[in-house]
Amino acid sequence: MDFAVRDIFSAVTLEQIECDWPVTVRDPATGIDITHRSEPHTSGSLTFSGGLLGAGTIRTACAPDDINLIATLLLDGIKCQLG
Repeated sequence: MDFAVRDIFSAVTLEQIECDWPVTVRDPATGIDITHRSEPHTSGSLTFSGGLLGAGTIRTACAPDDINLIATLLLDGIKCQLG
């Protein structure tokens, strides 16, 4: 089984994360908004909301180096289950 990490957060967006700014992107396949925020006690968090999730929200800790990997895994799982 092949697995490819998608560039959900672009290089420019990842640079904004390094400046400790919260950034939001929308996944066109699911309509889900994904927001990364820096957190004082963790490397940061990803929040998934809207789109296929409806009123639901998913939040997980996530280091900036792993942002596209975690986003890809969660979005693909959500799409598989709800899409």
